[in-house]
Amino acid sequence: MKLRHFSVALAVGVFALAGEAWARSQVQVVGASETYPLTKAVADAFSAGGAFPEPDIRSTGSGGGIKQFCGGVGAATPDVVSTIRPMRDQDKAQCEANGVDVGALTEGDQPIGLINEKPVFVYFKPAHVGVVKGLREFLAAFRSAAGDA
Repeated sequence: MKLRHFSVALAVGVFALAGEAWARSQVQVVGASETYPLTKAVADAFSAGGAFPEPDIRSTGSGGGIKQFCGGVGAATPDVVSTIRPMRDQDKAQCEANGVDVGALTEGDQPIGLINEKPVFVYFKPAHVGVVKGLREFLAAFRSAAGDA
């Protein structure tokens, strides 16, 4: 599965200077309680080597997670949202209104896999890649775990 970049290089370049003020060393993930076991397993494996701290994962529900995710860019907002539904047009409009460029681990709003027969969708902020320590590696771990499922 391919990672959709949505101008990652440009976003990282633009936000790298501004990012100095809010760069953090812990990935923040919000999302559906149904996706929590998979997200937690990825986080545990990701942090097991000691190179990165364990991501902060919060169970907020799909809608609540997307709302937080689309709330803006920066330290006060999560880097990743895992949901059991694709983003809706109104979710994308909220993200756009708040300056959030959205990346996805799959093309065309396809799920990365299933958990308990429910689809799992993972979205991230390209502007946070390169600013949040380990985010790029966490996304790669998530993509790898989904490929193994």
